[in-house]
Amino acid sequence: MGDDLAAIKEWGSIFTNPAKLSATIAKHMALHRKQITSDIAADKAHWAAEEYWMAGLTTADLATVAIGPIEPHYPELSFVGMSAMAIPDFIAGMIFGFTGDNQLPEIESCYHGGQDIITFSTALVHDLANGDFIKAIDDNAKFATALDDALSECTGMQDDFARIKAWAEIFTEPVTLAETVGKHWLLHKRGIKKDIAQEQDDWAAALYFEAGEDTADALVKLIGPVA
Repeated sequence: MGDDLAAIKEWGSIFTNPAKLSATIAKHMALHRKQITSDIAADKAHWAAEEYWMAGLTTADLATVAIGPIEPHYPELSFVGMSAMAIPDFIAGMIFGFTGDNQLPEIESCYHGGQDIITFSTALVHDLANGDFIKAIDDNAKFATALDDALSECTGMQDDFARIKAWAEIFTEPVTLAETVGKHWLLHKRGIKKDIAQEQDDWAAALYFEAGEDTADALVKLIGPVA
């Protein structure tokens, strides 16, 4: 949890500056009074109902709305010396992990894009694993846009794209997303952490297809399978 604790410590440094803290909360209260009031009421309701996971999520949302978001520290992935096929292979591994269809040959021939897909997919997994659902919604949108752009010339994968798009509809329902991820994290925490660690190992070993599959496996454990 070193990266998580470092990010929280950095965020919490504002408490050493009372004037700045007071001004920040006053500003955010003026901008987000309705959401802050709603979070306070929801937090009390979750505690009363013994829904402690949801109470924790609501408290975290309340704190970040009132003070500002925590900027997570993600593991660094090195792109130095990366093969030209690394990113399309990673994407093919993700699609295989989601759907069971190996589209590697087509993706290698039709892919055109940059490294944002790796950045956003990695961020998305960590957002969900850390309960940062507001950021997860944003990173999922960025990932989906980058993926659409990079595979816009691919013509033989419409069925797979449709299945993944339907699976990702949960990101339009923050409450359902939080409840689903919370439940699955409790059930599959060890497997999710193993997938995240394996993705980093496979990336370092230039096993890009396998790294993509690891990422998909973590997302499926967090949200559920692609139908």
